[in-house]
Amino acid sequence: ISNVVNWNQLYISFWITTTAILLSVASFFLRDQFFLWSKRIILYGLSGPHLKLLDIFYFRRLDALTDEEKAEIQKERERRKRNRFRKAFLKVQMKKEERAKE
Repeated sequence: ISNVVNWNQLYISFWITTTAILLSVASFFLRDQFFLWSKRIILYGLSGPHLKLLDIFYFRRLDALTDEEKAEIQKERERRKRNRFRKAFLKVQMKKEERAKE
């Protein structure tokens, strides 16, 4: 999800944004009952009561951790993020060097 939000996955981000804009324009002009019901179904599907399961199985597990464990998890996430960035940077640098050799 963070790759889409940060536009690291350009094509997916583009199509999500384009779809959202088109749906917002369509919702402005189309005001019939079918469209209203479809909006309700989509909204309940995205933010409905099933998210309570997410609270139970994910966030309560995080609440049970101590501050030290939370800090350790955060450090591990940051380390993984730095490693991904380094790998991507090295890959781009190697491609530039290969182009310069040609």
